[in-house]
Amino acid sequence: MAVFRFGKYRLDVDRRLLVGGDRVVPLSAKTFDVLHCMLRAAGRTVSKEELISEVWQHEPASDATIVQHVWMLRRALDEGAKSHNYILTIPRKGYRFVSAVKAERALGQTAEAIALGEPSRRGEPPVWREYLTGIQYANRRDRSSLNLAMRHFKAALVLDPMFAPAWLGVAGVSSGLAYYAFVTWESVLPTALAATAKAIDLDRSSAMAHCLLSQLRLVQWDVGEAQRSLDRAGNLDAGSAAVYQLASFIAAWRGDSNAALTNARRAVGLAPTDIACHGQFANALAIAGDFANAIASYSEILQIQPSCVIARQGRCEAYAADGRLDLAMNDLDQLPRTPANLARRACVQAYMGDRLGASRLLRELYGRSASQNVQPHCLAQVHVALGRPDEAVRLTQRAIATNDVVFPAMLTSPLLHAPMRERRARQMLGDVSDTLCRPHKKIG
Repeated sequence: MAVFRFGKYRLDVDRRLLVGGDRVVPLSAKTFDVLHCMLRAAGRTVSKEELISEVWQHEPASDATIVQHVWMLRRALDEGAKSHNYILTIPRKGYRFVSAVKAERALGQTAEAIALGEPSRRGEPPVWREYLTGIQYANRRDRSSLNLAMRHFKAALVLDPMFAPAWLGVAGVSSGLAYYAFVTWESVLPTALAATAKAIDLDRSSAMAHCLLSQLRLVQWDVGEAQRSLDRAGNLDAGSAAVYQLASFIAAWRGDSNAALTNARRAVGLAPTDIACHGQFANALAIAGDFANAIASYSEILQIQPSCVIARQGRCEAYAADGRLDLAMNDLDQLPRTPANLARRACVQAYMGDRLGASRLLRELYGRSASQNVQPHCLAQVHVALGRPDEAVRLTQRAIATNDVVFPAMLTSPLLHAPMRERRARQMLGDVSDTLCRPHKKIG
């Protein structure tokens, strides 16, 4: 029987049990494997790539997934936020198990009597089972999956109201529903803010919680607070790809293409298997005007995951900026007719010279706004494509009132690369961008 002993704990590999004193410490299957991998490393730093290879093997796993499992492991070991009795985060490299570890192999040893408890008899602890199921649904990012994820996160909180990751799950799903325009920001922002605050109250060392708070401050048009929360997240975990990914988004939001590209490149370096990081990197390339490499990056994502809507939308916009309008339209033909995609189609049709078709789609968008969530940036970008920047400016206050966080990013979007070269549009919308992205003043 293979056993690792450290502190008051022993990890029974064959029976897949972590025992602390005379009780079993419940671990999910993946969290057990993360601990086993660290113990086998015998004090060596284990990279996130190694954890993915050893624990997740052929399953997709993001940087955030690893961070969540390490957080759960620390909680299971009763490790305080700053104690580092067992696990030390090595910025930009991975994790190191710092406690003295003794490996044993006691063949024929009599099994000790241990009270497993109902959760362990059933397999994974119920709260973690609900939470991890929620994560699987949330990663799909479609409306029905996000709603299912929310149910599982709430079920986890019924079992354990003090389980911080589930509060983050609630906040993340609420934000996702609004970010992808399935619901309005006004309807979910209070829930997202309250859940994030609860997660931070329970675990002030969570970089992911402060990262999410930064996103929510951005939704509130408070760029200064967004940056401060992001800095806090970076101080807590300098090796988090999620921090650099968000830093890239904020830089793009503010029109700083060099910073957007630098931070996106760092995120990919920290999480080379995370498709979301590669998507942000491709977006940063496009914003910087490197359309050929942006298209190549989006195409690589689509080879790995053909159903990735965000990559297809990004490639469509890069094709449009590069003047390859027929290929942009091919990508649009494979996308659902959501308001955002109708706006993209209208822009491409305008560049093709079909102003009548573009205007018809714009009228359809205004018609849809009476019964569904059509974000102001969708309308504004069509006006810009049609050479009406003044109409886009008039939508600014509506964007602020509805927390349309994409509106500033629209101003640097590759989809508007051609019309934004015009002096009038650049001057009018540049003034709007300067106002929206002012770092130390909350707007609205």
